[in-house]
Amino acid sequence: MAIKKKIYIIILAFFLIALCMVLFFIYPALKEIYDKSREFVSEKQKSLIIAKEIEDTEAFKQKYQEYRENLDKIDGLFIDVQNPVEFIKFLENTAEETSVRLEISSPSFLSNVESPLIIFRLSSYGDFLDNLSFIKKLEAGPYLIKIQNLDIGRYQDKLSGKKQTNQTKSVFLINVFAKK
Repeated sequence: MAIKKKIYIIILAFFLIALCMVLFFIYPALKEIYDKSREFVSEKQKSLIIAKEIEDTEAFKQKYQEYRENLDKIDGLFIDVQNPVEFIKFLENTAEETSVRLEISSPSFLSNVESPLIIFRLSSYGDFLDNLSFIKKLEAGPYLIKIQNLDIGRYQDKLSGKKQTNQTKSVFLINVFAKK
């Protein structure tokens, strides 16, 4: 029985030594290998992404001249905040084309939004269909315009005080997107 006990104690000692070796030597080494391999895969993926971005950038540089015309068109959609004269000329020409009389109030600026806005208050006087044609031409024009409010009513002549039956007055606010 004493020999059996010694054998069990020796087996238990080897088992404990093997367990300690696994816990203190093999497991940390395997964990480090696992962490390093994940880090390696991550770095490899990052390098592939960077290589793809470089390739895309080079392709864009090569096709930039093709894109330039469209980029210039997009740039033309926005009015210049410092000098909106071209846009005001557009409004006046459009009013003249559609046979409406136009009054433009001084613009107000909103710069706390993502892209700056210039808000114009417009009053147009003329035939109902001419006013609608003017509004349609504004929306289809070469600038990014959003009509905010629109009030249409009969036009009352200030001198005579009489309402003109075929004349309407349209008052509206338009938001025009501008360049920063």
